[in-house]
Amino acid sequence: MKIMVIVAHPQLNESRANQALALELKKQGDILIRGDNYYTISELLRPIERTLTRCNGTFLPAFVTYDANQATDEYLAREAKRYAEHVQTSLYALAH
Repeated sequence: MKIMVIVAHPQLNESRANQALALELKKQGDILIRGDNYYTISELLRPIERTLTRCNGTFLPAFVTYDANQATDEYLAREAKRYAEHVQTSLYALAH
């Protein structure tokens, strides 16, 4: 099964946190990363959530990390690993 992750940020190319998260996900298997940054996260996800539920899919909760703009590289690396686990653990928990 393929997992799609949407990365959103007003300045996506300048976001150290989003770069760290995306880099960790690229190391994983079937994960597709999309980058969009024109809308708020709730606006962006609303049609996707509806499409998933309409197709009997499961909409997983968003992953949140705070104060990423002030975080050290080590903190971002830990959060990136936690993020990859969040994405995959949610899938495994639902499949079993």
